Amino acid sequence: MKLIQSNKQIISYLFWGVLTTVINIIVFVFLQKCTSWDYFINNGIAWIVSVLFAYVTNRKWVFNSKSNSLKEYLKEFISFSVGRFASLLIEDFILWLFINAWE
Repeated sequence: MKLIQSNKQIISYLFWGVLTTVINIIVFVFLQKCTSWDYFINNGIAWIVSVLFAYVTNRKWVFNSKSNSLKEYLKEFISFSVGRFASLLIEDFILWLFINAWE
């Protein structure tokens, strides 16, 4: 129990990170099956949904943010999103690589 308490933030981050990944995959697969949109568009939408989910959950349950003003929220959100933007580029590259490998 002491180990869990001392690593609570890490455990929370991993838990919400896994859920964020699951949401990203579910939204992407849903869009791929239900639309005829390009996979880059579907991945972009899935990324936006998962980043919004990650921001809300990380803000509340991982980092316990105390921001109160709109300006503080926007600053946090922009900082969080910019930090996550690399994941979108990596996902797009991996999708392109694997989809083109099977064509």
